[in-house]
Amino acid sequence: MKVLYKNEYTELKMLVNSKNHRKILIKTIMKYPINYKTIREMILKGLKAKQIKDMCTMCFRKGLIISNYWNNINNLL
Repeated sequence: MKVLYKNEYTELKMLVNSKNHRKILIKTIMKYPINYKTIREMILKGLKAKQIKDMCTMCFRKGLIISNYWNNINNLL
């Protein structure tokens, strides 16, 4: 089971104003093989919680590694 540490949760509260969006992101971290660092990079690049969740779902269904997929997209941006 993954644990979102207190300092990570505090940082997430500062990055994301909406409580519902924070819930979506926390569920995404718990459900998919992705770490907080990658989620943080996505938020800082301007992705919204729903977009992050949808991208993780798509990668998981296709059998892709989410962090590698994000790094490829990040290199293009």
